[in-house]
Amino acid sequence: MELKITDKPEHKRYQMKLDGNWALAHYRDRDGVRYIEHVEVAPAIQHRGAASALMRGIVNDAKERGINLVPVCSYAVAWLQRHPNILDA
Repeated sequence: MELKITDKPEHKRYQMKLDGNWALAHYRDRDGVRYIEHVEVAPAIQHRGAASALMRGIVNDAKERGINLVPVCSYAVAWLQRHPNILDA
């Protein structure tokens, strides 16, 4: 699934739209670290890989910009545990 993930710093979130529905990841930045606090996906696009695509886009953006990520929400923690090498790639 190739979708456009957009960082909206004025809202402190990443967002992605799929079939007219949003997937969002709210974050906060502190001391050069981006804390992923909450990932939410509209019910209409749940179970379609939207949250995973969003997380992959967040990781790619962070790597490109040299931002360290720390997952706080349970989904982000679990996703990064399932993809242990993605931050190193």
